[in-house]
This record gives sequence, structure tokens and C-alpha cells, in this order.
Amino acid sequence: MSVGIAREIMDVLESVSRPLRDNGSFLLTDERGLIIAERLVADVPTNAFAAMASLMAHTAKRVLSSLGGSGNTTVTVVSDDFEIHSRGFLVRNKMFQLSVVVHRPRGRFAYLRHRSLRRGNVERLLGKAADEIQWKLHAHIGEDSALENIAHTQH
Repeated sequence: MSVGIAREIMDVLESVSRPLRDNGSFLLTDERGLIIAERLVADVPTNAFAAMASLMAHTAKRVLSSLGGSGNTTVTVVSDDFEIHSRGFLVRNKMFQLSVVVHRPRGRFAYLRHRSLRRGNVERLLGKAADEIQWKLHAHIGEDSALENIAHTQH
């Protein structure tokens, strides 16, 4: 992923996160999981899961539209937890996946992951400190068949 695209994505994520700032961070990683960029955002109340889910869906759509990509994001709020099912989307011949991990202060957690996120990555993310919110945007080099390629590499 080029530095220019990475900066654009981070700018969009930061701009749409402003209504719910505090105690979180955006991480942008490449396909090897190396951090390209990181920006801290401020505090998100732990009792605002539904609002956060809505914000995350909005963020994903803003990222897509700002970069001229296309895709689909749906949100499901489940009791006091939430999860977001985000399909892969293509931007400038690269595959992006938006995934979020939310840790609850009591040690319980809700987490979101794209289907192609490997189990080890999820376990590593779940080891983070309580009530930290992580956004990971994974970039995968791809062509028109990138969606199928991602699906085949998820195991």
C-alpha cells in the first residue's frame, strides 16, 4: 500500500471518529501485519456499543466513498454486544478489510473480525488491554479476483 493511500485512509478514519473520541487507536497494517500508521483517538464510552457500531459502519462507508471504492457493510447489534459484518472491498486494485476489536472493562469482550482474519491475529488482538478499541485495516494486493483470493486464504 502506498503511503499516500495510507494517509488518506487514516485521515478519513480520524475525521469520522470525532463524535466519539477517547481511549482508542486506529492501526493501519499491511498484508504482513506490519503497522504502517497509527493514530490515537480519544474516549469512547463503554456503554455506547450501539452508537459505536453505527459509527464504525459509517466510517467504513466513508473510507470506501472517499477512495472511490465500492463495497457493502452491514451492522448487527446483539443485546449489549455488537458485531459488524464487513465484506471485502476493492480500492485501486487493493483489497481492504476493516476489523474492530472492543474490550470490555470487566474482562468480557465483543469483537469484530473479517472472515479472512487468521485465528492467531484474533487471539493476539484479544490479549490487548481492557476497553481498548482497535481498528485494523488490512491491505491485500489484488486484482478483480481479490475477493475470491481472500476467501480461499482464510483458513
